[in-house]
Amino acid sequence: MADPTLAIHRTIEAVWRIESARIIAGLARRRLAEPALRGYHLLPSVRADLLARLNRMDEAHAEYERAATLTRNQQERTLLLGRAARCQPDD
Repeated sequence: MADPTLAIHRTIEAVWRIESARIIAGLARRRLAEPALRGYHLLPSVRADLLARLNRMDEAHAEYERAATLTRNQQERTLLLGRAARCQPDD
């Protein structure tokens, strides 16, 4: 039999992770509108990671692709496009 205290702590932690990811993703979305950050590839990359954690795969895919277009580093672009591809449903 599972310890009820441990079960409550795990539930609280799971809810905290989901809610904090939602809050941070929303903050990142607002920051994307700031002119100084429009060309900064890490912001949509972080937002994509958070959206993927929230299982919002279409949005995560779009953000990974946006980040890939903004980076000048080919290795980062390849990594971001790979993450974008993993957000698409298998055919």
